[in-house]
Amino acid sequence: MKLSSLSVPELKPLEKSEHDQQGVVLLLFVVALFLVSFTLFLTVLNNNQANQAQNANIAEALSSAKQELIAFATLGTEHFGAAGAGPGHLFCPDTNNNGSPNSPCGANPLGRLPRTVTTLLGTRQISSFGTGVDQTFWFAIDSSLRSNPATVFNSSTVPTLTVDGVGGYVAVLIAPGAGNNTQARPSNLVSDYLEAGNTASPSFVTFDNLAPANFTDRVIGIRRTEITTPVTARVAAEIKTLLDNYRGVSGSYPDDSSFDDPALLDFNTVMAGAQAWFAANNWLNQSNYVRLNTDSATITFNGCSITYTVNVNVTGVARSNNQC
Repeated sequence: MKLSSLSVPELKPLEKSEHDQQGVVLLLFVVALFLVSFTLFLTVLNNNQANQAQNANIAEALSSAKQELIAFATLGTEHFGAAGAGPGHLFCPDTNNNGSPNSPCGANPLGRLPRTVTTLLGTRQISSFGTGVDQTFWFAIDSSLRSNPATVFNSSTVPTLTVDGVGGYVAVLIAPGAGNNTQARPSNLVSDYLEAGNTASPSFVTFDNLAPANFTDRVIGIRRTEITTPVTARVAAEIKTLLDNYRGVSGSYPDDSSFDDPALLDFNTVMAGAQAWFAANNWLNQSNYVRLNTDSATITFNGCSITYTVNVNVTGVARSNNQC
C-alpha cells in the first residue's frame, strides 16, 4: 500500500458546551463587578484621606491661632503701651472682612479673626487660614478682654463665654465649614458662616443635635486659666522690677503687712510706681506680697494657685507650678 493513498481525517475545533459559555460570562461579570467595587473603594478611600488631611490642617491652624492669641494677650503692655489696656487684653474682631480689627467693639464681640493687627510693635500676622475659600476663622472674646474700649482684666476676672454650656472661657475660635443651602456667601453676616448656637455670643456649641448634618463648625475655646497663667507671670515680672529698684535704693525689699519697719516703704507705696495698666486693672488688690528677707519675697494673686518667688540676685521669677 502506498502512503500517499492513506486519507487523514479532518480535525474540527472543539465546541464549548452551553454550561462552559455561561461560566465564562459569569466570570467576566464577577471581574467587572470587582473592578467597579475596587474603583469605588479607592474613591471613598481617597475622599476619606482628603477629608482627614483637611481636618488635620484646620485643627493645626486653629491651634496655631489660639497660641498666637495667648501670646498677644500676654504681651499686651508691649502692644498697647504702658498706659494702654495691659496684659490679658485682645483686639476687637473684624466685622467688615477687611482683615483688621474694627474698634471700638461692644460687649462680648463676635466677628472674623483679623488677619493682621497693627500695634506699637508694628504689624503682626494673626492668621490668614481659609482666606482664599472664604472660610476664615471667626472669633469672639469676653468683654473683659477688650482693648478698645479698655476694660478691667485681672486674675479674679470671671468671664461669661460658654462652650457647650461650660463656663470659664475668655475667647472662642470657630472654623466655618462649606456653606449650606440657607447660607449666602460672600457675606458679613455671621449666620451665613456659622450654625446653631454659634451665631451669637456669649454661648457657643461644638455640635447640634437638632440638625447634625448641617453643622460644620469647628470650635475651640481659650479658658481663663490659659490667659491668667502667662499674664500673672508677666505681672509678677513687673512687680519684681519695682522691688529690685527699691532694693537698690533702700538695701531691702519693701515692708509687708507682717512687719512694721519705719525705715522701709510698704509694698503698696512702692507699687504706685508701676505702669498705668497695673492700677487700671486693679492688680494691686489682686497681689499678695510676703517679704521673706531683704533680698527675696513671694507673690501670689487672687484666683491663681501659683506662688511666684522673686530674688534681687536671681534673674527672672520662680513659680511653684505651671498653671493657675
